[in-house]
Parts: sequence; C-alpha cells; structure tokens
Amino acid sequence: MRRGSVCLGLVLMLWVTPGIAQTVSSIHVVPVVAHTTGAGDPPTYWLSDLTIHNPNESAVTVAVAFGAEGVENRFEQITPVILQIAAGSTLAYEDVLASLFEVTDNLKGVLLIDAGYIYSLGNPPGTGVLVTSRTYNTGDPRGTFGQTVPSASLSMNFTDASSIVTGARFDDRYRSNLGIVNVSPESVLIYWEAFDADGQSIGSGSKTMLAFSMGQWSFSDLGIGSQQGPITLRLWMDSANVTPDPCATLFANGFIAYVSKVDGNPNGTGDGELLQAVPMSVPGCWLDELF
Repeated sequence: MRRGSVCLGLVLMLWVTPGIAQTVSSIHVVPVVAHTTGAGDPPTYWLSDLTIHNPNESAVTVAVAFGAEGVENRFEQITPVILQIAAGSTLAYEDVLASLFEVTDNLKGVLLIDAGYIYSLGNPPGTGVLVTSRTYNTGDPRGTFGQTVPSASLSMNFTDASSIVTGARFDDRYRSNLGIVNVSPESVLIYWEAFDADGQSIGSGSKTMLAFSMGQWSFSDLGIGSQQGPITLRLWMDSANVTPDPCATLFANGFIAYVSKVDGNPNGTGDGELLQAVPMSVPGCWLDELF
C-alpha cells in the first residue's frame, strides 16, 4: 500500500485509540464481502452491505475496487467503481457485490475503498471517508443474522511480527473460519498457528496468498480439532516477503487476518461475529511520524 495512507490514515488510530472500530481515513479495506451459500442446518445464505459516509464540507469522489477470492488481483488491472458523495451524505448499498459489481454467482472477496491515495480522484490531499460493512445470513425466517465488518485498515501487518486473534470457537455450538487478506502487490506466504486455552498448539500451517486476494477456510479444513474453550491464532508473514523498509517504497507487502465465528455447528441461528487479528508491531518510522 502507499506510504502516506499507511503512515497517516491507518496507523495513527491504531496506536492512539486501538479500540475504535471505525475511523475516518483516505483508504479502507473491508476484509470480506460475500454473495454466497454457506454451511449450517438450515443452510446459510450470506450477503454483504456497504455504507460510506462523507464527513467533509465538500463533495468527494471515492473509488471502490473488488478483489475476488483466490485469484490474483493486481491494482493496475482492477477497474474500480467511481462514486460521488455529497458533503455530509451517506451512500448505502445492499448486497454490494450484486449492486455495484453485478455478481450473481457464489463469490466472496475483499473491498478497497479509496478517496485518493491509490487512484487519482481529484480530492484534496488527506480527504477521508468513513466506511463500514455488514455480512449477514438471510436463511432464517426470523430475520437476518450477521456481523459488522468494519474497515480492517487498522489491522494491516507490514512487518515480520505476529498478528494475533483470540475468541474463536470450534465445538458443538460454534464453528469458526480463518480469513487472510493479502494487501500486497505480489504473492506472499503467511504462516498460522492455533492454540487452545492453555496455550498448547493445536494446529499450524501456511497459505500462499496471491496479490490483493483473500481466502477463508473452516477450522475443520485447516485440521484444527474441536475444542472446549476459546482458541487463539497467531499469524506472520514469511521473512522473505517482508519489505525491508516499508516507509521507503510506494507499496509495501502486508496482510490482514480475521476469524469469522458462527453460531451453528451445524444447528443454530447462523449469527456471525468477526474478530480481527491485531499486529504486534509497526515499523519504527511510523511512530516517528506520530510523536
């Protein structure tokens, strides 16, 4: 990603107010959006909504780009949808993959929402917007059950340190999925390891992630056995893929990780919860810009 967006728009809020799920930034990454049929009894049917708010005193232009799961999506080859947002107004898209990208098949992926750092949009430097999303199951007659998916820009990891996520469950009530998003302009290798409540390793592996792509895997498919109690995962990028000085290059390699925990294994409401992995370190130059 571009240096300016990482240094100012993303990392500032990570260190000053790490508990905030929404932030005004020039660039946002929604780690997963879906138009899919999932597991469960009854079956789950997942859709994603997208909301973008313009808090500025003038209109802004925003680019929304979609990177499909499991395929290479190079930034220079992606044609974004261009949106105009009036001052103080909010745009909302139900089933965003269908409404903005005409997706009708079983598909999920990652969204990039940019107000001018990657794409040339004519906005003043530093223009920011507020973004959130919701992915929900429409397969229950009682209503939709789902999870807020805020921008994960604060969870980007551009170093060789770990990202950690806790609170996952895999038992007779809940099932969980591990998601990894590559925000790099090239393929990267991401390692993962899972731990039980006592800190004992219960599974490990790696995933090669293509450029600006995401993947999501059930714990069962990863070989993580059913556990009573919370599960914690640690993820890290292969040292050969880490950009030596992320602040000295236009694009740096990085990733985002999350866990989607769902009520229903297989019986349940299909109610989901998204847990974002937190990077344990950021480049030192980013701290220099903060203080």
